[in-house]
Amino acid sequence: MKNFLNAFFLVLGVIFFIIILFGIYFYVADPMNLRPLLSSSNSKLPTSLTPEQEVCAVAKIDPARVIEIKNGATPTLSEYITVKDCF
Repeated sequence: MKNFLNAFFLVLGVIFFIIILFGIYFYVADPMNLRPLLSSSNSKLPTSLTPEQEVCAVAKIDPARVIEIKNGATPTLSEYITVKDCF
């Protein structure tokens, strides 16, 4: 039983260590380029949309939501990530 517990906690420790390494990698390397989205100084939303940008945004998210955003609503992070290529 003691050997089983030792092996069990060793495996849990290794898994935890791997998770920490992945977290450090994603923070330092930023492979998904999320850091600009999370910092308030770099993520400037456009104040107006060109017709091309609006058509692109309507194609990617709900048209009613695009109208709300144009009227001053703040887009969610998932909406911003979805339509960031339009800007």
